[in-house]
Amino acid sequence: ANPILSEPRAGVKDQALIWSGGRWHMLFSDVTEDAHLPGGVRWDIATATSTDLVHWSSPVLWPAQPGVVGVVSPDVVRSPSGTYVVTYDSGPGEVGGGQPKLYYRTSTDLKTWSAPHPLARKLGPAPTARMIDPALAWTGHGLILGYKSGGDTQHFQIAWSRSGSVAGPWAAIGQPDISLYGDTVENYEFLTVDGG
Repeated sequence: ANPILSEPRAGVKDQALIWSGGRWHMLFSDVTEDAHLPGGVRWDIATATSTDLVHWSSPVLWPAQPGVVGVVSPDVVRSPSGTYVVTYDSGPGEVGGGQPKLYYRTSTDLKTWSAPHPLARKLGPAPTARMIDPALAWTGHGLILGYKSGGDTQHFQIAWSRSGSVAGPWAAIGQPDISLYGDTVENYEFLTVDGG
């Protein structure tokens, strides 16, 4: 039955789900009112676990990340080495008024995460370059990154790390021909099915 997870005092959205160690691990955007922040909203990433997708642990918020107003839109994948990689963006932007940018953290246990690292910053280096909703997929021929960029008109973009490293270097591939509801796709995940 839906919703599978909700909170009485927070909006719960942008979920990413992965199975590990006999339980489901969900990362998601936790949205609360905060009159002291731009737009009156606070954006955090939280985690919860479940063995059956019905009964969930209490959500745990990530610690605040220095240099950003908030964090949002997590996606989580497992790298070929077995390390978990979560990608996300700052939202609504950087301290000082910059637009959202992409970040990643790594973990071996889905509990303890590395410090945040900028993700593919050279693809949108200007403070006004908006980049949101990152997702990764190792293809056997490097690593692909999907993300959304733009201002009033936003586009789904694809970039490629030939080295297979999240640190890059990243090369822009372009915009796939995907359009839904008069706009582009948002907050997607890449899935591996039958090895593809």
